[in-house]
Amino acid sequence: MPVDRVIQVTESDGYAESILFVDLSRGSVNRQPVPEELKRQFLGGRGFGVKLARDLVPADADALGPENVIVFATGPLTGTGVPLGGRHQVVSKSPLNETLCSSDRGAFFGHELKVAGFDAVVFSGKSKKPVFLWIHHGSAEIRDASPYWGMTVTETTAGIQSDLADPHVRVACIGSAGEKLSRIACIMSDQFRAAGRGGSGQSWAQRSSRPLQPGVREGLKLQNQPHSKRQLCLPGRRSRTGRLRARDSRVMAQRS
Repeated sequence: MPVDRVIQVTESDGYAESILFVDLSRGSVNRQPVPEELKRQFLGGRGFGVKLARDLVPADADALGPENVIVFATGPLTGTGVPLGGRHQVVSKSPLNETLCSSDRGAFFGHELKVAGFDAVVFSGKSKKPVFLWIHHGSAEIRDASPYWGMTVTETTAGIQSDLADPHVRVACIGSAGEKLSRIACIMSDQFRAAGRGGSGQSWAQRSSRPLQPGVREGLKLQNQPHSKRQLCLPGRRSRTGRLRARDSRVMAQRS
């Protein structure tokens, strides 16, 4: 079921004002607004992820069961162009120690998630077949992922980009270790960026209808939406003496 409304990142507080809830058991996606109280008390990123997971996951839930959730969450500076503002968090109940665990990750994925219209995405349930979540210009839908079954992270990323005819699509997925339910498997994005703390890759892979076998190959595919031009201040480079070059510190770039 696609979500067809684009929500822009607001200029006032840096939030996209939307959380996407994905129920893999029902095959449904549901957009909900970000409560003001959540923004004031938990800010974003790890705060959003831990709060959502704590409220949604029962204390006695199996970390590898359908009651557990996996949250991808950004912060208010993510996607704004602020230096070091491209990071995001992956939060879930850990199958290693049965407590909430957060893994921090950089590169482009968090930025693209925010500008695509979402502050966070919450996965719950189990799919009966391999699926992935496709997010594009503020819309979201669950699609069949059978063609990517058994591939490595690099092969999955390249395959999705080729099938969607867009080399700039950002992909988060598991690889062979996750499919084999390794307890130290990672969720990879941009091929080389890992969210592996607490066994998140194993939890991601175990959303299956068959015990002890991977039954779903999940992935977020994100593409930037058009946005208006804005100025971006770039950090200056340092000379061999370690001093910031005055000319470089004044560099301004137009981003379209």
